[in-house]
Amino acid sequence: MADIRKLLADVPQPTVFDVGANVGQSAKRVSELLPGCQLHMFEPSPTAFTQLQVNTRKIGNLHLCNAGVGAELGTQLLIENYYSDMSSFLRPSSAGWGKVIRETSVPVVTLDDYCTRERVNRVDLLKIDTQGSELEVLKGATSLLAHQNIRLAYLEIIFSELYEELPRFEELYEFLARHGLRLVAFYNFVVQDGVASWCDALFRI
Repeated sequence: MADIRKLLADVPQPTVFDVGANVGQSAKRVSELLPGCQLHMFEPSPTAFTQLQVNTRKIGNLHLCNAGVGAELGTQLLIENYYSDMSSFLRPSSAGWGKVIRETSVPVVTLDDYCTRERVNRVDLLKIDTQGSELEVLKGATSLLAHQNIRLAYLEIIFSELYEELPRFEELYEFLARHGLRLVAFYNFVVQDGVASWCDALFRI
């Protein structure tokens, strides 16, 4: 968080996108870290979104979107887990936990389309925690990336077999590098059975 604050010190009212907001765990922290920010939060699960609305009702400059974010406009099946922060568009695999409680068809937007529709010209901080769908989110932001309108990207990277058909780290890294985003640092490493399982990473233009 200190790195994000330092890198956005010259932006008086940063625009922040929280993709995979769940029930709003990061909303209060981000609004305190970046006072005056415009915060756009995306959550596909109807159940989690209801709780997100409750948990963020005291936060100003807030825009909530009850939809998933992906590479194309449309609908997708959300595989909802008993542990809501494990819900994903990907099915759980051998290293996953919890239990699938329902499969819900949800709308999916792209960041490019959303920004055009909402007249958002830039994203100063793009936070993505979509349980394995991070690359699909970025693929739906190719116009933003091509014009260097995403300044920082903070995302979860999964190394272990938490989900089926999980993109490999090098695919995600290569995509970001090809679009001009450079690695700042890794954070919050979780190690299971002696190997890295997942972590967070910060990239900047």
